[in-house]
Amino acid sequence: MKKYLLAAAAAAALLTACGGGGSSDSQTNTKVSVTSVKVVGASLADSGTFGYKFTVQPAGSTTYPVYSERIASAYGMSSFCPFYTYVSSGSSFASHSGCTNYAVAGAAVNNYDMTARAVLDTIPTSAIKQLVDLGNAGFASTDLLIVGEASANDTASLTSAYVQQTFYAAFSTADFTTLLATLVSAADMTAYASDPTTLGTLYMQALADKLVAAVKTNALDKGAPRIAILNTLDVTMTPKFQAMLTSIAQATNAATAMSVQAMVNGWIQAYNARLASDIAAYSSKIVIVDFYTNFTAEFTAPAQHGLTNTMATVCDEIVTGGAAPGATSLDTPSVVGACTDAAASAMGSPSNWWMSFLFADNFHPTPYGHQLLGQIVTNRLTEVGWL
Repeated sequence: MKKYLLAAAAAAALLTACGGGGSSDSQTNTKVSVTSVKVVGASLADSGTFGYKFTVQPAGSTTYPVYSERIASAYGMSSFCPFYTYVSSGSSFASHSGCTNYAVAGAAVNNYDMTARAVLDTIPTSAIKQLVDLGNAGFASTDLLIVGEASANDTASLTSAYVQQTFYAAFSTADFTTLLATLVSAADMTAYASDPTTLGTLYMQALADKLVAAVKTNALDKGAPRIAILNTLDVTMTPKFQAMLTSIAQATNAATAMSVQAMVNGWIQAYNARLASDIAAYSSKIVIVDFYTNFTAEFTAPAQHGLTNTMATVCDEIVTGGAAPGATSLDTPSVVGACTDAAASAMGSPSNWWMSFLFADNFHPTPYGHQLLGQIVTNRLTEVGWL
């Protein structure tokens, strides 16, 4: 099997199914019953908008829950389903009023379309649009809102745009510059024109501001009683970006690749610090789940978390027999359909050899990865008395 160095995932994950629906409000210590879990986010939370999940595919419909399904189960929700369903083409989605999982694979906070060269905040692949629709549906006193991992896609887009513009200028347009300009002021774009480190930092800080402003307007101001927001992990440690860094090292040198990785990590830490600062005024109702720290800890001590492989990607092994990093993607139905637990079991002995692997493909966790990531949120919600 192929081996790649990776550490923290994109994205994201939530609660193990640990039973119970009652919780104690962290401020009033009044016993409450969380009866509805509402989720915004991207592919890790998406429980079927496109007809499949973004992990190894299950043998049955209830097998391998993603984190959003795990948290709903933890609070005793008997029905939890995607609010949006992809219809046919373009950005066409149907909506379902009885469903509370608004997460859509590929969603971002600043939903910049590289083809249109514009921010599209009015379609469900925008976390802002998800929050608007959720706010319009209203909140009850027994709701819990999870604001998921969409910011990982923002980080991925910014990083990809920087690498393409800097190292592959002959094959790309100035997407890094135009993406930055959607959130960074014209004055700062001019002042730091030759300083991508500062520009990326300013962009990521503005990204946190944008998310928290949307949460305030569409959730807090509309009565959401408790909100958990996932911070962002280092996407450069996923197989997708490890392959990109390897390519940079081959084209230039290892030191250059390391400097790019360090710069992006700095952007991420700037986002996380601003997110924490922005929600400080709302600490009675909003908490942060620290995926950056916790998931990195899982990777650096895998055996302590039951992981046996944090390098190979299961679906590359199953679908292509061990192809190069990033060769497969769960973003296409054909690959998703082929990446099943039955096919995985047939690849080795003992059966289900992949169950303790961390990554399904180059950007998404295995079902066991969802379980582990869920425990992080379980602990956080328990700490604040919401579970």
